[in-house]
Amino acid sequence: MQTKSVVIGAFTFLKLLRYTGKKNAKDFIGDIVTAYSDFLSGLDSLGAEWVRFDEPCLVHDLDEEDIALFEKLYLNILDKKGSVKTILQTCFGDVRDTYNNLMPLDFDAIGLDFIEGKETLSLIKKNGFSKNKLLFAGVVNGKNIWRNNYKNTLSLLSELKAADISTVISTSCSLLHVPYTLEHETKLSAEYTSHFAFAQEKLTELAELKKLAKQDNYEKSDLFAANASLFGSRIDCYDAAVRKRAAEIKESDFTRLPAFAEREKIQKKEFNLPLFPTTTIGSFPQTADVKANRTAYRNGKISEEEYIDFNRRKIACCIDLQEEIGLDVLVHGEYE
Repeated sequence: MQTKSVVIGAFTFLKLLRYTGKKNAKDFIGDIVTAYSDFLSGLDSLGAEWVRFDEPCLVHDLDEEDIALFEKLYLNILDKKGSVKTILQTCFGDVRDTYNNLMPLDFDAIGLDFIEGKETLSLIKKNGFSKNKLLFAGVVNGKNIWRNNYKNTLSLLSELKAADISTVISTSCSLLHVPYTLEHETKLSAEYTSHFAFAQEKLTELAELKKLAKQDNYEKSDLFAANASLFGSRIDCYDAAVRKRAAEIKESDFTRLPAFAEREKIQKKEFNLPLFPTTTIGSFPQTADVKANRTAYRNGKISEEEYIDFNRRKIACCIDLQEEIGLDVLVHGEYE
């Protein structure tokens, strides 16, 4: 079975580390290059065909030192790749600071985000794309739950095709950000679910887009027509009253009144709290008897009064315990 190994990119790995003392990323270049080179060599010996380096940090604002670090890492790492094909994968934005630095490097493919990468298409149009590389075009949104608009996506793919760019259709990022499948969403009507695409459905979208992209007259396809009808009958999710209120927001609305010093005095007078009041950092423990009480209430075996009385007794017990050890206690909300 053909597989594709995926690993965090060397540059992103170094950028995410926390350095102490006088150490910085440059002090670990040698170690990182050795580790990644050994990794590639090992995959090559096992007969692996593809390996993908995920480099989300490339979409950050990068300075010359960052770019130099990235180039130094991969000039050395890729020198050891052997027959393994490598993909540089970016996501969550565009690579406007490093686009022209990526192309000369010995990657076999580069993955670019066309969803959140607002400048991605402009970068390609302005600078071109390497003829000896594949473009993994992230055209299906990997972060939201909405269906893909085939008309817009196929128009983009047509532009790439016209530019003679070898393209692989892909998601904009990993699908771990969305639910697995719509298959078990039985409580929502088709009026809503027809507009949704979770992970499994997004894979179907990729397959359908691939099929349509190969057709000269895809507009006449039933697949295209079905997708177009969704966007022609999209549920209106806009509330005129909410939009009006949002449009009327003023800069002064972001200033909380009265001032903090005055609010602090009012709160001290109103609540009369001790110097160091104590509260819980979350809900109380979900012990076996608490769970049993809740289950009994939900199943109709005890009344609401009995349920609430149990909770009150539990809260009182906790307060008594904390007062016994000398703490002033604030209790928030119902005990569940």
